[in-house]
Amino acid sequence: TISFTSTAPTNAKVAGSTYTITATGGASGNSLAFSSKTLSICTVATATVSFIAVGTCTVAANQSGNSNYAAATEATQNITVAKGDPALSSFSDVTKTYGDSAFSLTAPTIANSLAGSFTYASGTLATATISSSTVTIVAAGTSVVTATFTPTDTNNYSVATITMTLTVNTNSQTITFTKPTDKVFGSGTFTVSPTSSSGLTIVVSSSTTNVCTISGSTVTLVAVGTCSLDADQSGNSNFTAASRVTQTFAITQATQSALSITATTNSAAYTGSAYTATPS
Repeated sequence: TISFTSTAPTNAKVAGSTYTITATGGASGNSLAFSSKTLSICTVATATVSFIAVGTCTVAANQSGNSNYAAATEATQNITVAKGDPALSSFSDVTKTYGDSAFSLTAPTIANSLAGSFTYASGTLATATISSSTVTIVAAGTSVVTATFTPTDTNNYSVATITMTLTVNTNSQTITFTKPTDKVFGSGTFTVSPTSSSGLTIVVSSSTTNVCTISGSTVTLVAVGTCSLDADQSGNSNFTAASRVTQTFAITQATQSALSITATTNSAAYTGSAYTATPS
């Protein structure tokens, strides 16, 4: 009599873990031979069972007889085989910077080169969106990207997923601020137009308000001296603060026009009386 000493697995899956059969035989002492009675579902190599399709796998144990003993009655064991889980790997985290161009995802590795296709989804659409396998960065932040694998053979394999984290760092920015030309006191107001590489609005302030002031982008000359203007951009969720750029220019004295004196009379005899001269 043949008796199985190994317990049939309850979690057998297509392309999953193999199962090793063990059994005891009859009194003939001959070796046991194991085989599959359902070759479309499972195969047996020596005593190792591999699962290749969904269904019921039936393995058989046989022992030949000899001059004293007849062949043992075949013993069988049934194993229920479920869909396999595709093994996915090599879907690494990605780090980008806000402002980077759109990029393509590299598909995960599929064990045994199982046929099928991938779809991708972004967990945080405010950070990144995905069309097909192309990722477009929307803002700084993080998003968990899910790759879903759908096998071609859906009869024998389940859908599988794997995730990675996309990190989008804030970008740096710089300020371009052209130095104003020197001015003459009294020449009137003028405007400055610094710009940032981020496109964010620049705030300009005067650190010498006794010499010059600024409102918005309009500079007013207050006194002769050196005017110092500071351009700043504090950044936002996508850009770090820019380094301050300072520009200075001189305010020089205005030139007064020459004075002329006009008398109230062209000539006068000395009489001892005063007359009026008007400067202009």
